[in-house]
Amino acid sequence: MRVLIFSLFISALIMNCKSNPYKPDLDMKEKIYFGSEGGVAGSRSEFILVKTGQIYKKVDTTYKKVATLKENTALQLFELAQNSNVFTQGYNEPGNMSQFMEFKTLKNTDRLVWSQNDASLPKNIKTFYGILSKAIK
Repeated sequence: MRVLIFSLFISALIMNCKSNPYKPDLDMKEKIYFGSEGGVAGSRSEFILVKTGQIYKKVDTTYKKVATLKENTALQLFELAQNSNVFTQGYNEPGNMSQFMEFKTLKNTDRLVWSQNDASLPKNIKTFYGILSKAIK
C-alpha cells in the first residue's frame, strides 16, 4: 500500500512539473540571434543561441528549444563574435528574402542583414551564419 501511495505521489509531482519557456528579454547574458525574413508574406524565422549551447526558435510569442551545441563550441562562437570583426562590419544589404544575425550584449546590438543571393557578402559572415544554420538542421 505504501508503495502505491508513494508511486502516485511521485507521478503527480512529475505531471505537475512544466518547463518554463525561454524568455530572452529576461536573460541578461549575451545572445546571438539569426534567421531569415522577408518575402511577399513578410515571414520571419528567428533562432537564438545562448552561451550554454541551447538554440531556441521563436514560435509565435514564445521560444522553443530546437537544438543544442556543445558548450565548448558555443563559447568559441561567442568569443569569435566578440573578438573578431564579424558583427562590427555593419553589413546592411537586405533583399526580398534576407538572412540576418544579431549579437546582443548588455551594452549594444550589432545587426547584419543581407539578401540570400548576395554575391558580395563577406566570407566571414557567410561562414559564421553557415555554422549556426547547420546546428538547427
